[in-house]
Amino acid sequence: ISGHIHRSQKLGQIQYVGSPYQIRFSDEKQNRFIWVLNGKTKQLAPIKLHYPEFLSLDIGPILQDAEYNFTEGVSGNYVRLIGDVPAPQWDLKMKNYIKNILEKSGAKGISFQVQVIKQHQSQIPPEMVEDDDSIIKLYVNNNGMESRLDTVELVKVGLELFK
Repeated sequence: ISGHIHRSQKLGQIQYVGSPYQIRFSDEKQNRFIWVLNGKTKQLAPIKLHYPEFLSLDIGPILQDAEYNFTEGVSGNYVRLIGDVPAPQWDLKMKNYIKNILEKSGAKGISFQVQVIKQHQSQIPPEMVEDDDSIIKLYVNNNGMESRLDTVELVKVGLELFK
């Protein structure tokens, strides 16, 4: 029997006992336990203790589906929210809303490691620019599909504003 290795493992005749509980998020989904040695049979038996564990949740489904249940298994555990979030969907109000739900569900600790994705800016190659009208038309054609607005109307308004 030996120690000081975080994850329990057996190599040949040596049993590394590992840490009896998860220490950080990199330990997530690893079962941890203590080992009891039977003095008569010389057999080791694992016993799982009930310590807080680490749980990572993808923020995407939480924001996309109001019915999504993301509180299962959070009680008594450390929770980290991860993933990419479009900028229009993320603000302090949304962060606090999610945090309050997790706190009410018994999360022991909550951290957010989300990447806020801002809208991209369209790059128009210089060789495609003939005049001001072509810039607006290219921009609308490159970005109009993300909008529910009529692209013809967008070009018309853009040209009027640009002049």
